Amino acid sequence: MNDPTTAQTWGLAGLVEAAGELLGRAEAAPADQRIAARPAARTVRYYQSIGVVDRPLAYEGRQARYGRRHLLQVVCVKLLQVRGHSLAQIQTALAGRTDRWLEQAVAEAVGTPPVSPSPTPTRAGPRALVAASLAPGVTVTIDPSQVSDPQAILAALARALTEGGSP
Repeated sequence: MNDPTTAQTWGLAGLVEAAGELLGRAEAAPADQRIAARPAARTVRYYQSIGVVDRPLAYEGRQARYGRRHLLQVVCVKLLQVRGHSLAQIQTALAGRTDRWLEQAVAEAVGTPPVSPSPTPTRAGPRALVAASLAPGVTVTIDPSQVSDPQAILAALARALTEGGSP
């Protein structure tokens, strides 16, 4: 089977095709019918514009070139969307993630070995985020892998908002 992660770089169409192939292996269907299981070129450009996917590596004329990290980012975004996470939650969850973390997350989802050797993954794949709307216009998202008791933090923040004090 072709491994879409072995190419050095892709144009936008190649990136979308490689991401679609990997996502096809994940066999996950979005619960929300508004979410496409596979990305479109326009979607990848949008992800770039909001910072969920890095800017292209380079341009060859007007053609953007994307690398392995871009592929991993696009696949992780779609995997998290399928699990019901919003783009705001996904931005938070993927911010600052290493290539190794992204590789492990994709490998766990598609049931294949990591894209490149990683002897000890720093973390498991994308985790369910804890999110709560505390007040109109105030939504808090917490990564449980970073915080020991997310519910306690949410409760303290809610109390602080209702009491007008500090958490």
